[in-house]
Amino acid sequence: METINRSKAPDYKLIDKINISKPEILKINNNVPLFVLNSGTEDVVRLEIVFNAGSKYSESPLISSVTNAMLYEGTKTLSSKELSEKIDFFGAYVMLNADRDYAQATLYSLGKHFAKTLELFTDLINNPSFAEHELNILLENKVQKYKIDEQKVKTLSAKKFNEVVFGKKHYYGRNIQLSHFDLINSQQLNDFHTRLYNKNNCKVIISGKITDSVLKVLENNFIVDNSEKQNNKFTLQNLSTSKQKKHFVEKADAVQTSIRIGKPIVNKNHSDFIGLQILNTILGGYFGSRLMSNLREDNGYTYGVGSVVASLVDYGFFTTVCEVGADYTKLAINEIYKEIQRLIDEPVGFDELERVKNYMLGDFLRSFDGPFAQAEAFRSVNDFNLDEDYFIKYLNIVRTISPEELQQLAIKYLQPNSLYEIVAGKY
Repeated sequence: METINRSKAPDYKLIDKINISKPEILKINNNVPLFVLNSGTEDVVRLEIVFNAGSKYSESPLISSVTNAMLYEGTKTLSSKELSEKIDFFGAYVMLNADRDYAQATLYSLGKHFAKTLELFTDLINNPSFAEHELNILLENKVQKYKIDEQKVKTLSAKKFNEVVFGKKHYYGRNIQLSHFDLINSQQLNDFHTRLYNKNNCKVIISGKITDSVLKVLENNFIVDNSEKQNNKFTLQNLSTSKQKKHFVEKADAVQTSIRIGKPIVNKNHSDFIGLQILNTILGGYFGSRLMSNLREDNGYTYGVGSVVASLVDYGFFTTVCEVGADYTKLAINEIYKEIQRLIDEPVGFDELERVKNYMLGDFLRSFDGPFAQAEAFRSVNDFNLDEDYFIKYLNIVRTISPEELQQLAIKYLQPNSLYEIVAGKY
């Protein structure tokens, strides 16, 4: 038997290519697009329905999420308890989520029970009861969570950041207020559901072990409301960013301060976005980042600090995120700007860039680990009308981008005088 030399690190090499499974594209239920990712070995199926029904499609920022959550609170023939018990009986579960752009419902089921679970799943999608009793309970729980969150400085800074970089009345900048909960009623939810939860406004993604019998069950029995009342007209709004660069939200009893420094930027459809992701990883996108090394390791201002480059369908944004002891607020802000300025003034060193590239390539591979992860990866591009070629482009840019190219991106996008500074807590 060969002895392993544990004093020597294993060899590694950079990823030069990756085989990405392309989904089979079909049509079901009178032209609903179906994307099939058949790559599983276990008898498990994941079925996701994605509707263009995020909060930007409603007058109130709360309607979309409440409508989505109420899907599991009973149908016209089954109570909430009965629905939950039947789904549990087959070892299945349902996940619901609504964000600013989309609303989705996802079913996880054993393949052998797929016919039964699909029947329950389509029932909750098509026939939610929006019962007043269940709605009141849901809203009471949401109000309690809202009140708790409003005491957190990270919530206050996040809400202020949305208002500042998008605009207080912009569909991405609107924040849920306590008064919104009192204005929600079943009729509003029913109207929103009728308008947007229908076959003209969705796509379906199925992944896992997709046998012929599973696919046949889906093709023969999947029905999304055939209503022709769909009206998802949407008007792109220009950003109305604040003219004021620095904003402070006071919370006198806070022992910590939440700091966000950022701005609106390009989204995933722009050629600079992947390079910005790399630049962001260096700054604050992983545990070995510059912000983490500075604020946590060297100065001890915080337990955790990071930064993010995020893409919404219509716009993107960049922000740093951290919470520090109130006494260290000014010092932490200075160090954040210092690290941003370093990216502008100095090219990234070779060793650091190689480390970040290795990290990002490893993370990239993990995003395709398993059939359900592949479905998530597919959605991450399909939602932006991109295809699998985006992944090849991502791989090539991460492998080949130079320190000089990253420096030019920092000069272009991260000038300190272009950034908005939000502080919540004590200053």
